[in-house]
Amino acid sequence: MEPASVRARRALALIGLAAVAVAAAAAVYLGPGLVRAAWPRPQERAAATPPVWMLVYASFGDAEHGAIFETEPNRNPVTYLTSNGGRSWAQPLAAASLVTFLDRDHAVAFGFAGLITVDGGRTWTSVAAPPIAHRFIAVPGLGVIGGPAFLDPAHGWWLDDGTVSGSQPALWRSGDGGRTWTQLPATGLPAGRSIPEPTFVDPLRGVIPTSPPAALWPSLLVTRDGGESWRDVDLPPPPLPGTHLVSSPATRAVALAHGDHLLLAVDTLPAEAALTPGRLTHWSSASRDGGLTWTPWSIVPATRSLAQSPPVFDDAGHLLLLDDQGLLASGDDGRTWRTRPVRMPGGARGAALLRTAHGALFASAWRTGPGGNPAAGAPLTVGADLLLRSRDGGTHWSDVPLPVA
Repeated sequence: MEPASVRARRALALIGLAAVAVAAAAAVYLGPGLVRAAWPRPQERAAATPPVWMLVYASFGDAEHGAIFETEPNRNPVTYLTSNGGRSWAQPLAAASLVTFLDRDHAVAFGFAGLITVDGGRTWTSVAAPPIAHRFIAVPGLGVIGGPAFLDPAHGWWLDDGTVSGSQPALWRSGDGGRTWTQLPATGLPAGRSIPEPTFVDPLRGVIPTSPPAALWPSLLVTRDGGESWRDVDLPPPPLPGTHLVSSPATRAVALAHGDHLLLAVDTLPAEAALTPGRLTHWSSASRDGGLTWTPWSIVPATRSLAQSPPVFDDAGHLLLLDDQGLLASGDDGRTWRTRPVRMPGGARGAALLRTAHGALFASAWRTGPGGNPAAGAPLTVGADLLLRSRDGGTHWSDVPLPVA
């Protein structure tokens, strides 16, 4: 899965500040087998006064094919699907399943059971899901914690760290796009610790950033056999004396990959400092050998969002970071950054890049002005009520019409 869960883990590190309502997602159960279901044909929705809602998650396989996951007051989260870039939307059969596009044709939807598609969402096949107690949690505006993590349309992994059930960690792997899952020995995964899903650069090499309880600095688990066994690898020491990771029950470091590039992003505080946005410093380190060795920490520019998301890779391997009305870019694994001007729709303030998808960038944003929030000049809060798309690498952005429930 694209690192939408990366943003969610960063949001949890700031959850005390953001006061985000975390919504637990559920899915309609469909038993395993070869039962095929056609998704309802998209229908145009008439213009109406939009309700108050918050964008939880968006996943696109290209500029046209994708899905969103949104929540509104006093309602369960709802999933919508589009095959024409948001001009029309359909609500899927398993309305509360989280849909993740792996490319324009392949997507997965997992809740208590699972669905897969190989034709861009026109038809879906019911599949079995691993027996995991904790499926996923949706964090409005910033993504999803849990669920499967896919390297490509074929290879996926699903980790249960055991903290919900009180059991040992368990890891499953799929080599057929989520149709079947095989439990791995997962030797070396620590018990009793919140562990994020793994990030893989190829079918054999992957990493998991983790930190023992009360540890001030993260360590890294590395696999070279597709997740069957894991071992600890040391990371570079803290970039400044006396700094420590943001204290949180969630993961305190996040990893993302593009090709053979791995990037690790962390938030730090000075010694004894309180958790406030102005005291946070953002850092990154890169690896080109599957996580065995890492570059010294480089500072990541701060943005005006309350809960800063880590950078994302674009299709060319450049790192991008959205900062309100500007786009920060790095072509050297985060060592240096330059600001690129952007043109957004009137009244839109960019909150966070959501993902890249085969020539398109997607971002969440706030609407300002009458009925919008926040006011111009105010810090961006967690969450968003707009979805934006860029087809030219982030210079020009357009509003993606969203469904009205």
